[in-house]
Order: sequence, then C-alpha cells, then structure tokens
Amino acid sequence: MSQIQSQIEQILQNAFIDEAVLVKNESHKHAVPKGSETHFLIHIVSDKFLAMSLLKRHRLVQACLKDIIPQVKALSLHTFTSAENLILEQSSIQSPNCKGAK
Repeated sequence: MSQIQSQIEQILQNAFIDEAVLVKNESHKHAVPKGSETHFLIHIVSDKFLAMSLLKRHRLVQACLKDIIPQVKALSLHTFTSAENLILEQSSIQSPNCKGAK
C-alpha cells in the first residue's frame, strides 16, 4: 500500500469511526509515472451523510483531507448512507481509464 493511500485511509477512518471506508490508488489507470500516488477512488458508507446533499458530503470528505489534497491530482468520491449502499452492493464502482493512459 502506498504512503499517501495509507495517510488518506487513516484520516478517513478516524473521521468516520465504525463506518465503511475504502481507498484505492488508481494512478496506474492514468498517464503518470509508474508508482505515482496521484489518483484515488474513495468509497465511504456513513450515516453522517443522512440529509446531506452530494456537494455537502464531498465537502465534508475534502475538509478531512485538506492537508493531503495538495499532493493529489484527482479524487473520485463515492459517498453513501447505509441504505443507499445496500442498493449498490451488487454493482461495482469503478473509475474510467484516462484517455492518455498507457
């Protein structure tokens, strides 16, 4: 696991205690040097998101990561309540490959 990925996971697990947090380094899908830590998919299931708009959910996550965001080029945020996640459990959430990826 990469250093930045570990930092992101730790920050989010502390912010969303007892909630589901998944962080994937997807830099290899983009036109970046091998071993880069620039593109991440973040999937969080938390009832803290109840009655929040998508924008407010993303702002909450971004606020938690404010010290790490300058090191990252892209975050793909997927934020769900427990009920919303139940609907999506059978589907796979994936980010598309970058057009410039090798």
